[in-house]
Order: sequence, then structure tokens, then C-alpha cells
Amino acid sequence: MNKRKILGLLYVLLFLSGPLKANAGSDVVIEILEQEIAIQNVTTPQFGSYLLTGNQMTLQAENDLVIEIADKRLNKQAAWQIVYEFQPFEQGNKIPTDVLYQIGAGSLSEKKSAVKVQDYRAIPASFAAEKSAAPILSKGSETRSETLYYEYRVKKEQIKLVVPPDMEMGKYHAKEIILLQNVPNI
Repeated sequence: MNKRKILGLLYVLLFLSGPLKANAGSDVVIEILEQEIAIQNVTTPQFGSYLLTGNQMTLQAENDLVIEIADKRLNKQAAWQIVYEFQPFEQGNKIPTDVLYQIGAGSLSEKKSAVKVQDYRAIPASFAAEKSAAPILSKGSETRSETLYYEYRVKKEQIKLVVPPDMEMGKYHAKEIILLQNVPNI
């Protein structure tokens, strides 16, 4: 008899609650998280204005290339690298063919302590008239788990722009793209 009463009560509750509705939709939740390793700030080299001399000129950058990185990964076993992509100087639709942009090897240090990092490889790069990219820094894995802040600095004396003698007067623009990439351990 107890079973009949319980079944009866369930039937009444279902009947009083109205018809059952099927719900085909569901809520969508999107969580946007900060990247675990990211470029925080970049200071790119500038060259200023110069008068044409009719001779080849080698111009030195007016400031250092500085790239600041925050590594918040809990597991820092994967190495990372910085790739520098250079899209050549343009004046309107003209691209000078003999311009050479050179970036020397820089140094990597921990930003908070200014301690030089030992486990990295700085790679000098040269970029000519065509669009090109090259790694300029490779950093190996790390055993510490706390957030690390790095600064990669190429001194202005190590950054040169070689301008050919037949360069036309004008304002030239180039595009620099700096990529930070995880490098899987192989």
C-alpha cells in the first residue's frame, strides 16, 4: 500500500506541474584567460631623418630594441622563441631593393632582478628588400614555477640600416612584427 501511495503522489505531482517541456537549448559560457606567456611591451628602433649624400650610408638606430615578456606558465618545460618579421621599407608603391636592415645579438635578463639569463641563444638577423622573418632569440625550458618577467635588449649600436647611394628622397615606412612562440620539446 505504501508503494501505491507514493506512486499516486508522484502521478499527482507530475499532473499538477503541467506538461513536460523539452529544452533543446543550453547556456554558452565563454571564459577569456590571459595568455600564459606573452609580450608585455615592445620598444622598436627608430632611425630619424637624414640628408641624402649620394653615397651608401650606414645608419645606427637612435634607441635600443626592447622586448618585455611575462612567463606565467606553471609548467615551463617547453622552450620559447622570439621571431622578428620585417616587411620592407616602402615609399608609396616603391620598395628600395638595396636597403639592408641588421639586428645584432641582444641579451636576455630577468626584469625584476636584472640577472642575466644563461639558458638562451641570441641570433643576429639581416633583412633585405623582401618580406622575411627570422628567430632572434631562443630560450630553453625553466624549472622554476613562479611568474618570470624577462627583458630582451638589443643595444642601438647593434642595429643598423644600410641605405644605398641611389635611394630617392622621401619618407619610407617598414613594418616590424614580433612573434612569441612556444617551441615544443622534440
